[in-house]
Amino acid sequence: MKHMRVFFDLFKYLHAVMEAITTRDTTYGSMDWDASTIVTATGLLKIYNSFGFIYAFIVTMHCMSVIKPISIKLQYKTNDLV
Repeated sequence: MKHMRVFFDLFKYLHAVMEAITTRDTTYGSMDWDASTIVTATGLLKIYNSFGFIYAFIVTMHCMSVIKPISIKLQYKTNDLV
């Protein structure tokens, strides 16, 4: 869950970087991206902008936040069968 929260917090920055790569933005200086990097960034940006990705990510975060306390309680030593 912690990793998903970090990704959620950094999402706007990841989106901005992918957008800068695909548009060849020179705000921060000249960046010489190879064709493979530009194609990969374009694909990621398309996924990041899709409703399905955002919806699935938010639903997954909410489900994991419900499941996490239960899974922690089930991992107590007193719950061992052996």
